[in-house]
Amino acid sequence: MPFVPTWCFIMQQVDYVLGGQGKSQQIVLKEEFILSQAMLIINPSSGKELGKKHASFAEETLATRFQTVDVRFTEKEHDATEFARHAAQSNYDAVIAMGGDGTVNEVITGIAEQPHRPTLGIVPLGTVNDLSRALHIPTDPEEAIQILAEAPA
Repeated sequence: MPFVPTWCFIMQQVDYVLGGQGKSQQIVLKEEFILSQAMLIINPSSGKELGKKHASFAEETLATRFQTVDVRFTEKEHDATEFARHAAQSNYDAVIAMGGDGTVNEVITGIAEQPHRPTLGIVPLGTVNDLSRALHIPTDPEEAIQILAEAPA
């Protein structure tokens, strides 16, 4: 299996697993690499309604990595914060923010001060995506989703 670079670091004691650069490939994960729960938080209006377009692909792809993928769509300001806080308080293994910089900021706010901080994944969909660009996360949503599904546990 080829190496897929990922960035793992700790920022203010919040764990992040962020996508890297490389070719996406379909892989079969061994059972010991499958984590139990992920929450996929989607801003459906990000990047000209791209959230709706990529939601099914994201859920199906992440299901190769997680036993449960809980999909939540934001409808108003602070929804992403509340969803992420719920995921942290419910001991989810990962929270994936699918949206622009505002969505990512809200998700980080929701998990930052919790005793249990799920691993954070980012699928950039916004128009600017400053954090994603700084971390060299692919701007192609399907590539970013595939990298998250293949990232080491």
